[in-house]
Amino acid sequence: MSSIGVALPLLRSSNDGFQMLKTIKETVKQNLKTIILTNPGERIMEPFFGVGLKKLLFEPDINIDSLKEQI
Repeated sequence: MSSIGVALPLLRSSNDGFQMLKTIKETVKQNLKTIILTNPGERIMEPFFGVGLKKLLFEPDINIDSLKEQI
């Protein structure tokens, strides 16, 4: 079975060198998790990438419409 991408966090594997993602479902799950947990401005050269869900987690009043727009 061929690999689609590398799994994060990087872990060593005796089969492929690093643990790899084998299915599209695994890849989509990892990519969504990355987008949701990354804060805007955190990635170099991509200042608008990410949702920044961590900083909204402890806000007392969250506007659901605003959150949907960010996602």
